[in-house]
Amino acid sequence: MAELEALDADAPLPDGFDSEDALFEAIDHANEALWQLEDEIEQTYSGFTEAQRHYAGVVVTLNWRGELEVLEGWARPQDIPKTVKDGQSGADEPGAGEGSDSTATTEKPLSQALVSDLAAHRRQITKLTLLKHPKLASELLHYGLCIQVLTGRSWEGRIYCNASYSEVPCASERGDTEDSPAAEGLRLAREALNTAWLAEDDEAARLAAFCALAKRDKDKLVTYCTAMLLELGPRGASVARDALVDQLAPDFRKYWQPTGEHYFKRLTMDQLRDTFRPVLGDFWAESQQGKRKGEVIESLQLAFAEDYAADDPRATWIPAVF
Repeated sequence: MAELEALDADAPLPDGFDSEDALFEAIDHANEALWQLEDEIEQTYSGFTEAQRHYAGVVVTLNWRGELEVLEGWARPQDIPKTVKDGQSGADEPGAGEGSDSTATTEKPLSQALVSDLAAHRRQITKLTLLKHPKLASELLHYGLCIQVLTGRSWEGRIYCNASYSEVPCASERGDTEDSPAAEGLRLAREALNTAWLAEDDEAARLAAFCALAKRDKDKLVTYCTAMLLELGPRGASVARDALVDQLAPDFRKYWQPTGEHYFKRLTMDQLRDTFRPVLGDFWAESQQGKRKGEVIESLQLAFAEDYAADDPRATWIPAVF
């Protein structure tokens, strides 16, 4: 897993993988196995008795994505009272003293295994019932998506559906994506979202407020949050992802322009000549012979700063990795 977690867009594929698609398929299988294990653990240990809640605690930690995660129902053996047996509280525990509800102290609680099995039946029957309510099913899925992306609180987003979403960052090595035109467009889109429902402190009330939103507001929320999850590397890394980009047909040149600091200076002299000969012509390429790199870069900056017609090659030129 360490090799998979360390992978980025420019890193070579780990040993045993001949394509990026195969790698991500392996990651998907690993995540599916992890979620299944988490579900099995939840089924096994759900439904704590009152006595168990008195001595058990929680562990607050970070998961493998760096997200805060709260694990409930943990207790060290030495912390478990000797009087506790099969989930039954002792005489010196809360609720067992004089004046307490006699029913609560005399009624033997169900075994943990039985509670877990009954919870499994409850979950299964509720799933079947949800099939008759496609609108609510869509609301629950979209609610979890929006909660996690907009707040980063993944533990809240999974309270109804066991689905995890993490925003995919767009940080560049030089930091030039932080104040780019596209970054400004995303910021304005985020500010335009209807997020008043997030102010509800009660989880049930917050879901109700989300469900009550107008369809247009919900569509914008879901579209924005889905866009924040988009996984995309350089062209050529994934045929499937390249097909999606081609379908969307983004206007890359509207939001990205080649500059000396962030593009021209990062190419070799041969790359500069080979890349821009087809764009600026043979005359330009020949005129750069014998010049220093700084002079060639200055020539390119001037060429791309000029006004040019819509049919000029400079108007539509973008690097091949786009």
